[in-house]
This record gives sequence, C-alpha cells and structure tokens, in this order.
Amino acid sequence: MDKSKNILDILQLYEFAMAIGTSLDYKTNCDNFLKTLLARKNFSACCIVRKIDNKINSLYCYPDYKEQDKTSGSYDMANGCITGNCPLIFTIDQTNNEAVPFKFNEGIALFFPLSKDTGLFIFDETRITFPERDLNQLLPLIEKFKTSLDACEAFAKQDSLLKRLEVQNQELMDYAQVVSHDLKSPLRNINTIINWIKEDNKESLTTSIISNLSKIDENLERMDRLIEGILKYSTIDKAENNYANVDFEEILDDVTNSIGIPSHIAVIVDNKLPVVTIDPIRLKQLLQNIISNAIKSIHQEKGEIKIKTWLSENTIMISISDNGIGIEKKYHEKIFEIFESLDGNSNSAGLGLSIVKKIVEYYNGFIKLESSPGNGTTFNIGLSLNLTHETPVLNL
Repeated sequence: MDKSKNILDILQLYEFAMAIGTSLDYKTNCDNFLKTLLARKNFSACCIVRKIDNKINSLYCYPDYKEQDKTSGSYDMANGCITGNCPLIFTIDQTNNEAVPFKFNEGIALFFPLSKDTGLFIFDETRITFPERDLNQLLPLIEKFKTSLDACEAFAKQDSLLKRLEVQNQELMDYAQVVSHDLKSPLRNINTIINWIKEDNKESLTTSIISNLSKIDENLERMDRLIEGILKYSTIDKAENNYANVDFEEILDDVTNSIGIPSHIAVIVDNKLPVVTIDPIRLKQLLQNIISNAIKSIHQEKGEIKIKTWLSENTIMISISDNGIGIEKKYHEKIFEIFESLDGNSNSAGLGLSIVKKIVEYYNGFIKLESSPGNGTTFNIGLSLNLTHETPVLNL
C-alpha cells in the first residue's frame, strides 16, 4: 500500500511540475498549475495577493470572487503572513475568518511566500490539519512556480515596453514625415520665388545677381537633400521589415541604373551573386550609399568599382572596392559619423555612410574599412540574416 502511494505521489508531483511554466501569461500560468493542484489535492480555493501601499491586492484567485472583495486593507491575516515571509499553516475559525480573502467559517489555510510583498494562499474548508510530509512535498513545487511567475512578470514588463517603443517609433516616424514636409515647403516656395525673379527680370539682372541667385538655388537643393537624408537616417531602423526573395544581381542593376555610373568608371562583379531573403529597400540603400561614395572618390581617367558577395552560414558578405583616392587611417571611424564628409563636396549631406552603418547595425552585422591615401578603399560588410521573428531563407 505504501509503495503504491509513493508511486502515486511521484506521478502527482510530476504532473504538478509539468503544469508549471507552460505559459508566459500570468493568469494562464496560474490556471495551469493551481487548478491542477486544487483538483488533485482536494483544496477548496487559492489566491495570490500582493501588498501595495499597505493594502492587500489580489493578483489571482480561483474560484473567482466578487470584484469588490478583490482589494482590501483589512486582510489582517494576509498582511501578517506576507510580513512574516515564511511558509505557514493556520486554522480558520470564527476568530479569523473575516481576515482572509475567502470567507470560510472553518478549515485550514496554507501560506507560501512568493516575494517580499507577495504570497500564495491555499484554502481547505474540510480539513483541520495538514501533514508536514505533504507540505514538504509542495515546497519545491512552489519554488518552481515562484520562478515561473517572476518570468511571467518580466515578460509582461518587456512586452509592455516593446509596445510602448513601437508606439514611440511610429510617433517618431510620423513626426519626421511632418517635419520633413514642413521644412521642404518653404524651400519650394523660395525656389519658386527665385525662378519668378529670374523670369520677370531676365533682361535687367546683372551677372553677379544671377550668380548669387544660382548659389541660393544650389543651397536650397543641398538643404533638400539634407532633410531627405535626415528623414532616411532617423527611420532606417524603425520602418517595417518587408522580406522578399531578392536577386542580388537585379538589386545591383537597379542601384547602378538609378545612380548613373559615369562612363569612365567600370563596375566589375567578381562572382555570381546569390539570391537571399532580405529587405530589398534597406539593401538598396546600403549599396547605393557605398557605390555613390566610391564614385566621388575616383578622380582618375579610368575608375573601377569591384563588387563581390558570398554567403557564410547565415551571413551575407559584401565586399566593395574602388581605386579612388583612399582615406587616411585617422578618418576611418570619422567617416561613419553623421554629417561628416571628407571630400569637401558642398553638395554632400554627410549622411551616406552614417545610413550604411545604421543598416549594418540593424542587421547585427559589421562593416570594416581598408584604405590608405592613393590605394583606394574597400568596404567589407557582413549582414546577419537571422533577424526578428522571421527566419530569412538562403538560396544558393
């Protein structure tokens, strides 16, 4: 008989253990474990309470009870148990039955501390004692249950934080769009006024005035590019991921066609480019900014931009080299900073390589620069393709 009981106890403990931590939702986790515990051990009810501002608040109850009973400052028994912070067994009778969340006239209550301000009560209105052996069996289960509740609360906080961040990111994107529109609108107005002045006074304007108006036009264009660049930079890691099967060769063709490669520069692809599942917009932005940067650095009559890509496990490797003027080592970090431009080009907003770096960071990747004056520049980039909840596919 004792042997059979021991086997049943072991099976029951296993069932209890398997019911713990099956969900990161607080209520579901409590339901799975505590309802099983109450059913198998023939307990009457249970509740988890927390002391907040000297009041006892219910976090979970089964069976549920009236809403008005869920928060009270008068649960003297619960308050004392939480303050004591140790497992307890006590008898419920006429002297204390109003001092616990469930109104039983008799029975026993078990208390298990879950934290310095939180505890679990288990009630049985049919018993007057509870064997110490049974209590000792429950202690390791309650400890595991406590850990699972900590995980649930941590997950809830993280989930709440992520939702707040999503809202803030969307607000930032909306704000950036509004600011971009509000800043560009007066630029367009100024440009229109300049054109009117040129048109209405084309016979009386001096060469000096026309030159000055052209300079204003150039600065308006630069300001427009700067606003556009800031908008891209501020939203590059917040825009939605739109994964697609991307033929790297097609993306590269689109980029070179949109840039307009000068006739004296040859773009050389060293190998058959792979097909990957990635966000094509971010990949285009990355390639466009690096290739544009390479074009600006090539001053000789015959220029070359060499591109090579390959897959290494779940990382796409990209190498882009040029035979341009090169970059001094002291500027290797500086060029990735926002608004930094080393070519002295007033038309450059100084955002291209900053955007590249931000895209690389978004993909948990890396970017390495090899360059010296007179020896061209090579950017070696690695983009991790194991990102977010979706698992991108690699197609060789």
